[in-house]
Amino acid sequence: MLQALGGHINVDDFHTSFDSKFSDTYSPLPNHDFEDGLNGWKVKSGTAFSAEAVTNETTYWGGSFDQKGTYHLWGFKNGDEATGVMQSLPFEIGGMGQIDFLISGGEDINNLYVALVRASDGKELFKATGSNTERYSRVIWYAADHIGEQVYVKIVDNATGGWGHINIDDVNVQAKFGTGQ
Repeated sequence: MLQALGGHINVDDFHTSFDSKFSDTYSPLPNHDFEDGLNGWKVKSGTAFSAEAVTNETTYWGGSFDQKGTYHLWGFKNGDEATGVMQSLPFEIGGMGQIDFLISGGEDINNLYVALVRASDGKELFKATGSNTERYSRVIWYAADHIGEQVYVKIVDNATGGWGHINIDDVNVQAKFGTGQ
């Protein structure tokens, strides 16, 4: 609540992205930064995402990737013709619902994107695409309306030809993993 009365401000209920009544039971997405290859990620279809696409290369033909850590997923390693879908383990959104990640590669929101998907019905809640550059930029989604829901991160490459690839790194969530997932 914010209230201005006669030259002063009253504020209440401050939160940070790590505040949560569940903070002791939530953890990061396993292998969120591809430092352990594709462990924790499942290739659902195609050849766009493979162990060969996880690389420690720091530069491309036009400059620096600016990835986080040593490894990242560079979709171009399998060529612009390769297509496919990959997803994270399902998790329950916790904390304040903030999800952020690094993305680059082609710009095509319909065929080349990262999505946050509700596990119960497959609805894509958020989507982001690259900007026709290999240099990473950070995307932040505010998914507070979905706290407590089971979701997963889906990476889609259905584009071919020039800029027909997507790159991703450093996927950060506060997640709760149940048994049997």
